[in-house]
Amino acid sequence: MSDASNPRPSLPPSADIIPFPARGTPAVQAEAAALVTALAEDPRDRLQRALAMLQQAQAEQRQALAKWRTALADLSTSVSGLTRSVHQYQHGLSEITPPPTP
Repeated sequence: MSDASNPRPSLPPSADIIPFPARGTPAVQAEAAALVTALAEDPRDRLQRALAMLQQAQAEQRQALAKWRTALADLSTSVSGLTRSVHQYQHGLSEITPPPTP
């Protein structure tokens, strides 16, 4: 805003003004149409679809949990074997190491 005490010189525009498109791109229009269609469908169908997706996700989680438990059992077996090996090594060292002299 210019006032009378400090007049500013008028500058020519330094950028091209691009008008905002009246309609969205085809992708935006398709997304909007899909949303309208989804909202217009029977809520019971949407609920059935959501429940089916939830059941599928739960089945995948059960499989993942079973694999995790198997991996944990394998790790436990490996650690037990390692523990036995360390104890055997320690026992072997104690047999070959002379006792400390007082």
